[in-house]
Amino acid sequence: SKYQILLAVLNIINYDEFNIIFATLSDPLKLKLLPSIYRVDIFALLDSADKEQAYWGSKYMHRYDSVSYQKLLQYNPMSLVRYYASTDIIRDNVDDILCALRRLIELNIDVRRDQNGSYYLKKLFNKLDELSYSDDIAQLEFDFYKRKQIAGFLEGMERYYFYNPNQIIEALNNEATKHAMYFDIAYSFELPAIAYDDFVKFEFFFDSLTSTCTDKDYAYGIAGQILGRSIVGSDSIFPHEFARQIIEKYKSEKLNRDFIIGRSNKTGMQMRAVGDGSDQMDIASKLKDDANRICLQYPVTAQLLHKLSEEHVREASMDRVWSEIDFD
Repeated sequence: SKYQILLAVLNIINYDEFNIIFATLSDPLKLKLLPSIYRVDIFALLDSADKEQAYWGSKYMHRYDSVSYQKLLQYNPMSLVRYYASTDIIRDNVDDILCALRRLIELNIDVRRDQNGSYYLKKLFNKLDELSYSDDIAQLEFDFYKRKQIAGFLEGMERYYFYNPNQIIEALNNEATKHAMYFDIAYSFELPAIAYDDFVKFEFFFDSLTSTCTDKDYAYGIAGQILGRSIVGSDSIFPHEFARQIIEKYKSEKLNRDFIIGRSNKTGMQMRAVGDGSDQMDIASKLKDDANRICLQYPVTAQLLHKLSEEHVREASMDRVWSEIDFD
């Protein structure tokens, strides 16, 4: 089209020729062309906010420079998210990144409208969490999570709740927020890796929930489901030793029931091929062996592993039935 021909010319001619032609164009045509003009020598010609928005709103930063950063921060902060998500970052970058993330919120930009926007946003937060934890980063993660622009709990959010169980408790003790918090935590929340470094802090988290929440069913239900998503212990037995100690300490039927639910929900979300049931029998056998190995030191936990083993035996039976059905 004539616009494509004009764009091709404008993008390759020298600046003086560009300036002569560009000056003859109407403002509406300039606004139409600017998103597809990739020259970096025309900033002085962007003499209105509309022209700057038209130009910078479609640009990406491939190599950092302060002018591009400031303009993109103003007009296209999502491009900065893409840039930093695809680049090695250091601590000196953090303030600039947080400014870009806050600008997205300020402009009420829905990152899902940008191609793979949620992917890049989550990737950037994961890099920030790996670099260093801070409450500021965690709060931004919560902001985007509540806006449904990222799915699932990120590492910073998990750490924040682990460090601040009172935030969960306050929501659970409020009738207006208790149900939303319950389903959020019970079905999605997992403890961060650092939770398994110090049993005193691990115990404090669960003691805070169970002793301070007014609704004990909710409290023990949440505790059980979180423990059901525990990592394995140093002996390669699920759940981790810290989780076993909490289970033995509380001896709560509600916690134990929800422990089974939490573990079943986590494994149920994992994709698996339905075969002849042998894979499920292998899992059942390991759970049973593990239960026998820990039954003297952790008798309650061992009983729960036996129950999980029985569930996998039932799964194996169902898999075997389905594998034998001939739909032809």
